[in-house]
Amino acid sequence: MDVKMVFDHLEGLQLVRACFSRNRFCHLLTSMRFDDKSSRTQRRERDIFAPITDIWNEFQTNVQKHYAPCLDITIDEQLVPFRGRCRFLQYLPSKPDKYGLKIFWATDPETNYPIAGIPYLGKAERTRATNLGYRMVIDLVDRFAG
Repeated sequence: MDVKMVFDHLEGLQLVRACFSRNRFCHLLTSMRFDDKSSRTQRRERDIFAPITDIWNEFQTNVQKHYAPCLDITIDEQLVPFRGRCRFLQYLPSKPDKYGLKIFWATDPETNYPIAGIPYLGKAERTRATNLGYRMVIDLVDRFAG
């Protein structure tokens, strides 16, 4: 959802409008940093997702700790629109936004709330690209099996 839509009086998010002016929201959005820039280079050598790994993992942990999904799980991929510099940027010509970050999500089908996600980090993360969809489904479902 873009900023214009967030602050739309008909379709926007009333909670956000109640907490921030549009200018303040935009300022905070451009100023937020989720990692320590001074150690990013060393961490990026081990983890190309380093700039947001900590907050991503914290989100995943908190969702699984505080949210009880229904018995069914839906697995799908999402292309999050992004045009910046990134080693794992995807180009999918069939999508409306052709460039972005691909994330495989497990969601609660009753609420559409994401309960687990795996970002696709490119071929460097996995040596073989065969059966990628199958492996992602198994990785996501294994978190809830048992």
